[in-house]
Amino acid sequence: MKKSVKLATILSFGVLMSGSLILSPAKVSAESNVGASYGARPANENPDNPRSKSIFIYDLNFGQSKKDAVILTNQTDKEIKIDLYATDGLLTNTGAFTCKQRADKKEQVGTWIKLSKEQVTIPASGETKVDFDVTIPQKTDVGEHNGCIVYEASDSKPSGEGGVQIKTRQAIRLVNTIPGDLKREVSIESLNVTKGGSFFAPNERYDVTLKSEGNVSADTDIKVYVKNLFGLKVEEYGGTYPVIAKSSYLASFENSNLTNTSKPYIWGGFYRVSSEIKYDKTPSRLAGLANLKDGEIVSKKTDDKIIFIMPAWYILLLYIGILLALGYGAYIFKFKKKK
Repeated sequence: MKKSVKLATILSFGVLMSGSLILSPAKVSAESNVGASYGARPANENPDNPRSKSIFIYDLNFGQSKKDAVILTNQTDKEIKIDLYATDGLLTNTGAFTCKQRADKKEQVGTWIKLSKEQVTIPASGETKVDFDVTIPQKTDVGEHNGCIVYEASDSKPSGEGGVQIKTRQAIRLVNTIPGDLKREVSIESLNVTKGGSFFAPNERYDVTLKSEGNVSADTDIKVYVKNLFGLKVEEYGGTYPVIAKSSYLASFENSNLTNTSKPYIWGGFYRVSSEIKYDKTPSRLAGLANLKDGEIVSKKTDDKIIFIMPAWYILLLYIGILLALGYGAYIFKFKKKK
């Protein structure tokens, strides 16, 4: 299965010096002052929840507090000085989780996190633990709330060309679900098919837009099926993605097999495209614990879309050649018949 949408729980970010946010992959370098040759993980993972290895997951109620810690690691042979800070969570225009910038005003989870240190020095090939407290306010909404603990090299220098300067940072997501009237509900808003590529290398993109109507996120299994007119499956695309509470999520899958000689697309014709989602509706399960094996599984499907796929360019040439041959044959037959 091809995934064109990937969501990692440890996120990488680039920050333009002008203040606008762009996503950037983490850079790995042997030098302590360049790139991101360091990492972080929760210090106290829950053995019953594999997701807790990479994100902080709590179910604290109103007014409750919790002490925890983050472990920062250094993969280089030189010490690294790291800055840390907490921010609110943020969603991209496709619904993927990211974090606010340091300069942005903290209004929610970013204000709930109090780090014991905002700068640490990690020894070469070593690690350092930083304690922090999370305190839930007395007044906020029941359900899921997301924030981040962000870390970046103190002495990292912006990189880039043409006046665009990028500084790399990384973050760990922190999610707290306040108990109460919890609801996990996801629906399919739309399935769109977009044609792209070139005449010699065409492709199709299948965009599935989901809508979370609940107050807790749902790890949602998304499938896109391509079938012939008789309903026989030709191909399947998909993956599992977290749909954050009260948000929309766009999953995109690319079909680049339209000229693949092992696929029937090369002959052209009409096909059916549909989408299906499955998720565990059990609202009491925290992030990482909902699954498609023993929960309250919900399945939703779209109606089939009928699409037309042009024959591959070399098949088009074959068709044209056959038509020309038939036309020429008909002309010769008619010409001889007149004689």
